[in-house]
Amino acid sequence: MNRKAYASYLKCEECGYIPKCSNCDIPLSLYREEGKLKCPYCGYERSFSDTCFNCGGYFFKLGSPGIESLASLLRRRLGSGVAVWDAETELFDESALIIVGTQRVLQPKIMNGVKLACIALADLSLYKSSYRSEEETLRMIYSLASFSPEELYVQTYVPEHPVFKIFREDSWKEFLEAELDKRKELRYPPFYSLALVSLKGKRELFLMSKLKELKLALEGRAIEVLGPIRRVLPDGKISLSLLLKGKKGELEKELCDLLENGKIKPSKELEIIVDPPEV
Repeated sequence: MNRKAYASYLKCEECGYIPKCSNCDIPLSLYREEGKLKCPYCGYERSFSDTCFNCGGYFFKLGSPGIESLASLLRRRLGSGVAVWDAETELFDESALIIVGTQRVLQPKIMNGVKLACIALADLSLYKSSYRSEEETLRMIYSLASFSPEELYVQTYVPEHPVFKIFREDSWKEFLEAELDKRKELRYPPFYSLALVSLKGKRELFLMSKLKELKLALEGRAIEVLGPIRRVLPDGKISLSLLLKGKKGELEKELCDLLENGKIKPSKELEIIVDPPEV
């Protein structure tokens, strides 16, 4: 199950309060076994004792479940012998009968000899906000299958989805052809390049004016401009970004030209990432 923690967020049902990160302004994930709320981005954490920080209430609505929640369910049904494994785990319990973990479990020292394997809530990766979501879901299933468990199950609300049909029929070549056609039509890699151009700072109005200047500099060029995208960073700064699309090689050339001509001025506030891993 490719999601850490017990739940992705907490919401008080008495006052509606959702604990958020003081740095990133995003909901904190609940780590029930540790009694903590943690930020998945910057690592900020605070203790949690089953009462609302805002009104003192006891009733909460939980966000999407994580591996701790799944492990807790299995322990109630099956008793002991259930271990949790993710990127923060230091020691691997080799005596455990069942390992519940994120994609980090997909390594020989854990998976060799596994009799039964299951991807719980495969839809978590299938419906990520990324053009690679179907590819990543299929890769995760094939990666699990590569360890040759005697039985393999995939849990999903949409078993009719083409991704699962592709795996059942082992028709990945057809998927590859269809995916390449789709990415060409929608102007995604490998036919097009993407670039995330970000300005960071504490003065949002100033950043916005600089971003408008950048948009003007991009007009008339063979570049599609999307955005701005606003994010709050762990250090309290604001990030405003433009997502650029252009033909492979041409986008990089245009960016180099803008930098050489001074239309884009290098600074410590400017960041340019070509083909960012998460879009």
